[in-house]
Amino acid sequence: MYISRHSSQKMGQGHPAQLAGIDKVEVSIRPGAFTVKDHNLLDATLRRKAGTEVPPLLTDGNGVDVYATKLHHNAVDGTTFDVDGRGLLVSLNPSKLHTRHPFELLTDPSQLMQVASHVMGLAGAVGLDFDLMGAPLYRVDPAKQAVVSDPPAQYGQALRYARGTRMTRKEYPDGYLFHNRNRELCFYDKARQLNGSRKRSATPVLVPDNLLRAEVRLIRNDTIAKDTGCTTYGELANVDPLTLATAYSRNMDRLLFDPLNAGQQLAISFEDDLAFVDQLATRYKRQALDVYERMHGTLNLLELHGGLEGYTRFVWALHDRGGVSRSAAYRKLSRIRRDLRERATLDTLRGQRSVATRLEEIRHIFTAIPDAA
Repeated sequence: MYISRHSSQKMGQGHPAQLAGIDKVEVSIRPGAFTVKDHNLLDATLRRKAGTEVPPLLTDGNGVDVYATKLHHNAVDGTTFDVDGRGLLVSLNPSKLHTRHPFELLTDPSQLMQVASHVMGLAGAVGLDFDLMGAPLYRVDPAKQAVVSDPPAQYGQALRYARGTRMTRKEYPDGYLFHNRNRELCFYDKARQLNGSRKRSATPVLVPDNLLRAEVRLIRNDTIAKDTGCTTYGELANVDPLTLATAYSRNMDRLLFDPLNAGQQLAISFEDDLAFVDQLATRYKRQALDVYERMHGTLNLLELHGGLEGYTRFVWALHDRGGVSRSAAYRKLSRIRRDLRERATLDTLRGQRSVATRLEEIRHIFTAIPDAA
């Protein structure tokens, strides 16, 4: 059984603001910026349609033209190397490579230098040569984790109340994912992820109860540069840990908890409820939406619309048909958010746990930015 080195101070009561760890890094190296000494050291995949010829993918260091769709190597430690017509993609998990621990996070980016030496050793063993320090970043996954008050599965309902600005939402048995083209926010039960798919004969990993992992996945070089100021692996190795933690927290807060962004296309129809508010307006004029909200109450209202995201869309749909002004829409959405926080405070005073309490707990843990040393 694997015994965790995490202390109660690290995982912590009270959830002090954490630095962000680095869960995954991918670099993408263009053709011509790397060499393959001997293609026989790599696995090859060839896909072609009947009656067509595949041009050589590259010429290796022995002068041999390599006819393949893809060359690849999967190292035992999870590091992967993939060569295709677009170039070389290297994928690694710095936290696992550096800590040798199943879930401990690497929070000191300078340790990426040591990780780089290990990765280049793996690459050299299969005949690959490239400049990892100068390699353009394609994906970086800052991550945090914490022991939360309830089983992670119970936070799924709370995450339905979060908004996910301009993001698609997916729910899984052990996690929750918000994603768009350039960014992903992923929450999941780390114990279930580590042990759920293992064979019965495999030694289980001892994980603290209720360990919730939350990752911000930054995809594409321009997105990473915008959020962290880094364009290459070497720059990431030299980034200030506080800069990475700030990028993580701001993405989590802006994309998941900020309800005040408009301009979304409707994904579902609100016609019945919109028509009802129109009817209320014949009696209550501009107070119609206030009456509608009082009839339901905050939590019932959000449940009816599938969470804060759905109710936000409803309010902007009402705005588009002239039922509420833009400033009033902002105020009402801001008040809903405030109501959730106040409900969480009240539940805490009563010693109760609710959707509002759990949502506020997640917001507190994963959007807090550590103080500068």
